Amino acid sequence: MLPPVLSAVSVLSLLSLLPQALLARWACVRACPPACTCTQERNCSVLCDRSGMADMPKEFPCENFYLNDNLLSDLPRLAFKGLSRLKMLNLGGNQLTNVSKTWFSDLVELEVLYLDRNQLLSIEDGAFENLTSLITLHLNSNNLTLLPFSVFQPIYFLAHLYLFRNPWECVCSLEWLKQWMENYKLVRDIPCASPSSVAGLDLSQVVFANVNGTCVDPADLNLTTLSSETVPTTQNPGINLCWLYSGCSLALIKDTCATRLEK
Repeated sequence: MLPPVLSAVSVLSLLSLLPQALLARWACVRACPPACTCTQERNCSVLCDRSGMADMPKEFPCENFYLNDNLLSDLPRLAFKGLSRLKMLNLGGNQLTNVSKTWFSDLVELEVLYLDRNQLLSIEDGAFENLTSLITLHLNSNNLTLLPFSVFQPIYFLAHLYLFRNPWECVCSLEWLKQWMENYKLVRDIPCASPSSVAGLDLSQVVFANVNGTCVDPADLNLTTLSSETVPTTQNPGINLCWLYSGCSLALIKDTCATRLEK
């Protein structure tokens, strides 16, 4: 029997003779976390989905990481530290309520991120700021009502953003998202749950009135509009007046909302 040191050297020598693809498969499977399945096809994929997992594995060598449909309600502060080669991360179908800005800080090559079918109420500013390679983001089927623009800075290269099946509050703080929808065509299907004046409409159908350069929430206007047009007025030039046409009603807005005239 060879001494332990020689045995280790022999093993390393044998490994060095293996084809690169076979060596990668061996490394992927060898470090596979308990209760997970690991496969090496084009990339090392760690499949921990539907395993009843309530805590994160301590180590995982992979480029595709499936943690979906488990019982994860929170993640460690630096959950994915060091996984700079990760391409796809699936955290869908868990019980997460918040997205921390520390979780994804090392995932500079991540291209696809699933956070759908959780119970998300909020996303911390800067949560996605280091995801410079991100192409697709799934945030659908959560409990999100608002989404500050600062959450997405400086992500400008998303190709697909999924936000449907959230109880969106379509107020002025989402005006940026409507403009983003119109300018980049990368997101659609954002149904409004509130305020009541726009409930049931898609965000793309909501008109945000600007009074003296300030956005006015639909709830303050008490007006649902599907399209808008500005009509010249000969009234006092010191008063900001405009007409909004909804197809069924006209509203005369004076400062905030003064008068509603039925067509």
